Amino acid sequence: MKLTKKQKTILLIGAGIFFLTVLITTALVVNANQKKNSPHTPFQPVPTPEPISLVTEQNEAIVEIENSLNEQSIEATFLVQKLIEQNKLSVDQSDWKVYLQEPSLTTKEAITERKEELKTILTELKNQNPEPNPPTPDPVYEPERDPIIPPFTDVRPNNKWEGVLWDIKKFVKSEIDPIVAQIEKIENKYIFDGKKIVLTIPKEELKNFEKLPILSVGSKVPLKYYDWIDGDPDAKSDKKKFEELNKQTLQKIKNFRDSIIAKNGEPLAGIDLAGVGIEKLRELPKHGEIGLKKGVNYDGSWEEYLEEYKDWVQLSALGDGNCFLHSYAVHLIGRSDLELTLKLRVAMCLELMTNLETRYLKNRGAYPAETFKSYLYDGRIYKNGKWLSNFEIGLLGFIFKRKLIVISKYKGWFWPAWFYPEKEGITAEYPETWVIYNSGNHFQPLIPPPPNKTS
Repeated sequence: MKLTKKQKTILLIGAGIFFLTVLITTALVVNANQKKNSPHTPFQPVPTPEPISLVTEQNEAIVEIENSLNEQSIEATFLVQKLIEQNKLSVDQSDWKVYLQEPSLTTKEAITERKEELKTILTELKNQNPEPNPPTPDPVYEPERDPIIPPFTDVRPNNKWEGVLWDIKKFVKSEIDPIVAQIEKIENKYIFDGKKIVLTIPKEELKNFEKLPILSVGSKVPLKYYDWIDGDPDAKSDKKKFEELNKQTLQKIKNFRDSIIAKNGEPLAGIDLAGVGIEKLRELPKHGEIGLKKGVNYDGSWEEYLEEYKDWVQLSALGDGNCFLHSYAVHLIGRSDLELTLKLRVAMCLELMTNLETRYLKNRGAYPAETFKSYLYDGRIYKNGKWLSNFEIGLLGFIFKRKLIVISKYKGWFWPAWFYPEKEGITAEYPETWVIYNSGNHFQPLIPPPPNKTS
């Protein structure tokens, strides 16, 4: 049968559609197989890594430094001292770990950098003096050597009295610090816990027990209790060592004091401790009344004490870090004077050395080395330019032999302080009371208002 032209057209179109359908289907099947067999995985979002725990990094760094301290037998206090000298810690900080825990350390790299700095300092300390000279043997007891004593490397100042202060600092570091370390080593063996360390108090001592220190768990057993420690045969031997260290401390301090005076004389020789007198002080420029107000600057138990001085008048004192002592220089010679402040610092050290056993041990404890360092106020007394506090009048009162008062501006911030000669067992040689004023960051001398001032 012969197809018409129209039928041929329809047949061609149908065939074309069929072949096109086959091609498309084949292509889709092939493409699907390629995707199925492809080695590439479909896109997935990259997971956010867990944040690094800075606390963990800090703790690991601390452990590493602690291990280095132990392995190299270096006292942690020497590391703190180095950090303070390099201005990495402030003078009131006593824990090197603070350097690794500062809020400013926000990355692992920053913590690692700090850790490496500490390791460098430890290497320096280890290399400074690996074999310190042994102490002179004592006929009764030879003290143990401290593991590491960094050498004293400062340059001695040329000024006579600042040089003496340098000598005192050197003496503390080379002679007193090692004894303190030995005492602490003994003390740390006897921490009261009521189990391993048990005390049996003799009957004859029970009547005085209420006068003895109260022991709590974790506290160090006082030396006087060592004879009562049960179950530790070393206790009595350690007590003997302890007592010998105390004797050595007192003798070393006495000998050093005598050598200072023999070489340099008395620091306040030629200075009239009577001072220039109130009339001379009234001629100096004045800076107004301190204007203390009840309820603002004082109240309660301080009211009677401060009321007398609320209208006293301020005089000038140089603000160079020695303002506490400049205030007394004004009372002594009528002006601030750096040389006199250096002499006063030396005089305070000599007063402490002279009367450590008779005056000061009863206030701070039975251990001369620790008491000596305590009264030196962490070394501030023998360092030119270091601030002193209200309570250093406890040393100056014995030097000036008069009543001393320190007035403080801020209630509860800086306690007032006073020295009454008669309460300290000495006779006041001068009737005039010297008063200075602590405004919070500066000391100034005070004098009474003019006699014609109406209250």
